[in-house]
Amino acid sequence: MRLPWQIVFIITLNFKGLLTTPSLEEYMSYRVNVLSQELNMSYGQGLELTWEEELFNGVLMILKDVEMAQSFQTSEFPPAFSFLETWRDYDSSEVFQLLKTIPKGAILHIHDITMTSVDWLIQNATYIANLYYKEEEEAVEFRFLPSGTQGWSSLQERRETDGNGQVDSWLKQVLMMGTDSEKYQTVNECWVKFMRCLNAALGIITYKPVFVEYFDRALEEYLLDGVQYVELRSTLPPVYDLDGSSLTQLECALLYKDTADKFAARNPDWCGSKLIFAPIRHVPESTVVTDLEVAKVLQAELPEFFAGFDLVAQEDKGFPLVDFVEPLLEASEYMTYFFHAGETDWDWSSTDLNLADAILLNTSRIGHGYAIDKHPVLMEIGREKDIAIEVNPISNQVLGLVSDLRNHPAATLVKTSYPIVISSDDPSVWGSLPLSHDFYAAFMAFGGDSADLRMLKQLVMNSFRYSKMGLEERNVCLAKFENRWRRVIRENLYDSPDIGIV
Repeated sequence: MRLPWQIVFIITLNFKGLLTTPSLEEYMSYRVNVLSQELNMSYGQGLELTWEEELFNGVLMILKDVEMAQSFQTSEFPPAFSFLETWRDYDSSEVFQLLKTIPKGAILHIHDITMTSVDWLIQNATYIANLYYKEEEEAVEFRFLPSGTQGWSSLQERRETDGNGQVDSWLKQVLMMGTDSEKYQTVNECWVKFMRCLNAALGIITYKPVFVEYFDRALEEYLLDGVQYVELRSTLPPVYDLDGSSLTQLECALLYKDTADKFAARNPDWCGSKLIFAPIRHVPESTVVTDLEVAKVLQAELPEFFAGFDLVAQEDKGFPLVDFVEPLLEASEYMTYFFHAGETDWDWSSTDLNLADAILLNTSRIGHGYAIDKHPVLMEIGREKDIAIEVNPISNQVLGLVSDLRNHPAATLVKTSYPIVISSDDPSVWGSLPLSHDFYAAFMAFGGDSADLRMLKQLVMNSFRYSKMGLEERNVCLAKFENRWRRVIRENLYDSPDIGIV
């Protein structure tokens, strides 16, 4: 969709004095026409709302208009500052509290060891016996081990000495970013702390007695936050037991599937889960070849659960996709890709050009795609191929790509209805909810004053459309979503003491 050249041409001619200056009435008519066409290009403008949705939208927009007006006057706009500093402002927002209640569709970009809240992990996993730790400089590693293992300290003994409260506070500082007023000056500093959080959590989460409960709790937290389907990325780490034995990658995937199936069986509103195998990209080509063989086995053994393949970790320091293009090209005949690409501020760097290889390799979606606005040709090809970009607003902000989310490239994508989905990436590391905080950031910062319920509903519909659900799965899931959506809209309108209309 583009602005008709005739309107631009007429206005330009008039303003250059090449035609007669328009009257005030003509000028205002041109103005209304131009702005209407811009608005019509934005997300969700083609959706028709039911009368109940219109009522709910009226309430939502009253709250939003008040917040936007206050922010305009004070410049205190929560998404304009790091979430690590403004999460309390998110939580105190009436718009946010209302958005928390609505169904949000699917999460299509999430990593397995950052799915579940840190508070749950601390209270339910770190009080288990035989958890040990060791510290090297500022990095902390955890492991469940037989007692008396050399070089490791007992967390239980530390609890007895320092007290549970102090130890829990220390664990939070180790497992999360932004605690204790930490500041990060560069993208690399952000990533150093981020990776320390992931490495610390890994040894706790991949202990087999914790692993299943952790994933089950993640799905529970997602459903509570209005999510009904998830596609998780996993390196399929070696899930271990106290005797030192560990699961193979296939056994790990089967454990995920078994847990997901049991959760779905007892939660009728839940639509399902799928797995994207996402090994580390900081490896030689031979390792990628091996990883693709693992992916092929997963596809054969778990055809309904396995969704596809990705390569993960900090792009700026990892090998670019072009280094692996030969095996990736060969595997593209049978493998679906979901490549991380363009998670960078650098222009025409190897990381930036991952976007080209991701698109040319026919990726199904692009993880992050932050740099896409610098590539008009790639954007056009992506639109033609209908390749959705998985936008993770708060992650991009916390990890140093953008400070003010109003300046995020996705704001332009939203205004031109470029295919995107909103996800949360690694919410436990910065303490956000599975999707509500990111939805609020997108609604307020990307959508601006004009975005309303239709934008939110379009984002939900996109999350189903660009998922790897089969047609029958998607139809069943859409029916579950519509039932839940109508129920929540009505509950907010008629039952809520704060916004009820009767």
